[in-house]
Amino acid sequence: MSNLSIIEAAEDELIEIFKDLHQHPELGFNEHRTAGVVAEKLKEYGVDEIHTGIAGTGVVGIIKGSEG
Repeated sequence: MSNLSIIEAAEDELIEIFKDLHQHPELGFNEHRTAGVVAEKLKEYGVDEIHTGIAGTGVVGIIKGSEG
């Protein structure tokens, strides 16, 4: 499955996430709910490593991938 088809298949879910985040705005450097949503989605998507609390509310997902 190509990257584009994966994104197209997730379109409805991504739109719902977008709407949810915009219905619950947070002030800069206080995006605790948003960070939680992002970290949870990365976990659901099977991202290899998820680091939270970067500079307060930052989230980093690392995808190790494979060669080939």
